[in-house]
Amino acid sequence: MASTAEGAGVELAYETEGSGTPALLVHYIASDRLGLPLVPGARSIRYDRRGYGDSGAPEPYVGTTVMEQTEDAAALLRALDVSSAVVAGVQECLGTAEREAKAVVLVGRDRRFSAGFDLGEMTGGAESARKLVTAGAHLMLRLYSFPRPVIAACTGHALAAGAILLLSSDARIGAEGDFKIGLNEVAIQMTLPIFALELARARLSKRHFTASTTQARIYDPISAVDAGYLDRTAKPESLLDAALDEARRLATLPDPAFRNTKARERSATLRMIHETLEADMASLTQPSA
Repeated sequence: MASTAEGAGVELAYETEGSGTPALLVHYIASDRLGLPLVPGARSIRYDRRGYGDSGAPEPYVGTTVMEQTEDAAALLRALDVSSAVVAGVQECLGTAEREAKAVVLVGRDRRFSAGFDLGEMTGGAESARKLVTAGAHLMLRLYSFPRPVIAACTGHALAAGAILLLSSDARIGAEGDFKIGLNEVAIQMTLPIFALELARARLSKRHFTASTTQARIYDPISAVDAGYLDRTAKPESLLDAALDEARRLATLPDPAFRNTKARERSATLRMIHETLEADMASLTQPSA
């Protein structure tokens, strides 16, 4: 039996099953939540997108946008008081994409790509923080080594783990505007984990590496291109189209040449991170509240 919660101006039908780390599951077009498989060992949250299944839709309904879908998902998570559903859900989506898609596009909310891991969980205790960051590290490594092109449409602020998402993506296009991008961990009294340092070492300009990591420098989108967080910028209203065009372009690169070359390009960084990850997480520090 479905429950309902307020999305971004519409009623969303959802159901939850299981226990453990929350995983938000999103169905395809021309489907509904009932076709989504549950995530083993997780609290699976399945919901109908606006205009599908038992969820509502504005009148007259002429379709939906990626931004509206993102706002709906964020509103649903807030209504359920869930702060850490994304990691397991993205992992599940990547599994589907690896089988069925030629490229992946990561899109944030309007003006907010990602502000990083939930501060409540990060300051709620050492074990809570360690569990969340470990899951996040495995997600970043999967994106960094993903056999398909990964394109980030950076819709706004990208701090801490949001910046690491950019470092983990193949192509990064950022919205123009008064946005903050960077690794702010040191500024909030947190030692930057090794996996984040190594991703920064691999993707950032050498001229900006120390300023970006040890000195916690924060950039606007234009200077973030020079630093290496972004490859280019676009007007906010054309950002998604630019990201989709880039995804189509990269999707034409032949396989397995793309995946094999990407694996060779990134093997040293991945090896270093995997060899140090357990000790890295054991020594994880918490940020200031």
